[in-house]
Amino acid sequence: MKFRSFRLRIALLSATLAGAALVGFGVVAWGLIYDAKVKRLDARLENQVRRLVRPRPQDWWQSFDAAFRAN
Repeated sequence: MKFRSFRLRIALLSATLAGAALVGFGVVAWGLIYDAKVKRLDARLENQVRRLVRPRPQDWWQSFDAAFRAN
Protein backbone atom coordinates (compact mmCIF):
# COMPACT_ATOMS: atom_id res chain seq x y z
CA MET A 1 0.00 0.00 0.00
CA LYS A 2 1.59 3.21 -1.14
CA PHE A 3 0.60 6.53 0.41
CA ARG A 4 0.67 9.39 -2.04
CA SER A 5 -0.57 12.07 0.33
CA PHE A 6 2.24 13.88 2.08
CA ARG A 7 -0.13 15.05 4.84
CA LEU A 8 -1.21 11.50 5.55
CA ARG A 9 2.38 10.29 5.74
CA ILE A 10 3.33 13.11 8.11
CA ALA A 11 0.24 12.44 10.28
CA LEU A 12 1.01 8.72 10.50
CA LEU A 13 4.66 9.41 11.27
CA SER A 14 3.68 11.90 13.99
CA ALA A 15 1.20 9.45 15.52
CA THR A 16 3.78 6.67 15.45
CA LEU A 17 6.47 8.82 17.05
CA ALA A 18 4.08 10.12 19.73
CA GLY A 19 2.95 6.58 20.51
CA ALA A 20 6.52 5.36 20.71
CA ALA A 21 7.44 8.23 23.03
CA LEU A 22 4.48 7.45 25.30
CA VAL A 23 5.36 3.77 25.41
CA GLY A 24 9.01 4.62 26.10
CA PHE A 25 8.14 6.95 28.97
CA GLY A 26 5.73 4.36 30.33
CA VAL A 27 8.39 1.65 30.31
CA VAL A 28 10.93 3.92 32.01
CA ALA A 29 8.39 5.00 34.64
CA TRP A 30 7.37 1.39 35.29
CA GLY A 31 11.00 0.39 35.69
CA LEU A 32 11.72 3.19 38.14
CA ILE A 33 8.62 2.46 40.21
CA TYR A 34 9.39 -1.27 40.24
CA ASP A 35 12.96 -0.60 41.33
CA ALA A 36 11.81 1.71 44.13
CA LYS A 37 9.31 -0.87 45.39
CA VAL A 38 11.91 -3.66 45.36
CA LYS A 39 14.40 -1.47 47.24
CA ARG A 40 11.75 -0.57 49.83
CA LEU A 41 10.87 -4.24 50.29
CA ASP A 42 14.55 -5.16 50.64
CA ALA A 43 15.02 -2.45 53.26
CA ARG A 44 12.01 -3.66 55.25
CA LEU A 45 13.20 -7.27 55.15
CA GLU A 46 16.72 -6.28 56.13
CA ASN A 47 15.38 -4.23 59.04
CA GLN A 48 13.31 -7.17 60.28
CA VAL A 49 16.24 -9.57 60.01
CA ARG A 50 18.54 -7.16 61.84
CA ARG A 51 16.04 -6.89 64.70
CA LEU A 52 15.71 -10.67 64.92
CA VAL A 53 19.41 -11.51 64.91
CA ARG A 54 20.52 -8.72 67.24
CA PRO A 55 22.53 -10.18 70.13
CA ARG A 56 20.62 -10.01 73.42
CA PRO A 57 22.04 -10.00 76.93
CA GLN A 58 21.71 -13.18 78.99
CA ASP A 59 19.14 -11.64 81.32
CA TRP A 60 16.94 -10.31 78.50
CA TRP A 61 13.79 -12.22 79.41
CA GLN A 62 14.37 -11.80 83.13
CA SER A 63 14.17 -8.03 82.67
CA PHE A 64 10.70 -8.46 81.12
CA ASP A 65 9.66 -10.72 83.96
CA ALA A 66 10.85 -8.18 86.51
CA ALA A 67 9.01 -5.38 84.71
CA PHE A 68 5.74 -7.35 84.70
CA ARG A 69 6.07 -8.26 88.36
CA ALA A 70 6.71 -4.62 89.27
CA ASN A 71 3.33 -3.61 87.82
